[in-house]
Amino acid sequence: VAHLGQAIYPELAKLSSQDDARAMRKLALRAAVVAGSTGLAAFAILAATGPWLIRWSVGAAYAQAYGLLVLLALAAAIGVFAFPVGPIMYALGRPHVLLRVTVVMSLVYLGLLVPLLWQWGLIGAGMAAVINAGIALGVLAVLLKRSLRRAGSSRLSAAP
Repeated sequence: VAHLGQAIYPELAKLSSQDDARAMRKLALRAAVVAGSTGLAAFAILAATGPWLIRWSVGAAYAQAYGLLVLLALAAAIGVFAFPVGPIMYALGRPHVLLRVTVVMSLVYLGLLVPLLWQWGLIGAGMAAVINAGIALGVLAVLLKRSLRRAGSSRLSAAP
């Protein structure tokens, strides 16, 4: 996913310098859908082949790890949808937003992890990861929308 961000950043930087928030929004949506769809397809393949994959790679003794593997893969697939947010925030000159979200979401994850781990064991850790990924995606989507709206309105206010 990091390589995808590097691939779209030049285009986002160009659009940002042109104050074209609408085109940035469109590119972000397309990139998120393509990457997210790929992530969900990979998740589906992993979910379908997980038991075999575990037996083949590390042995039948680890078969009980399948549930955790599926939850962590789902959390990763959800996170892939948010990949365009980083490059866009950098292009808009707002990388500090990402730092704040990362810190807050780390604290949220710890707040989820402790009780869920205590209640459900390792499956609880996977549940915490999925819940955290969903919350993070929602928070990043709202912040992205606000940042792009701000970028679009600054363009309008700068017009003669």
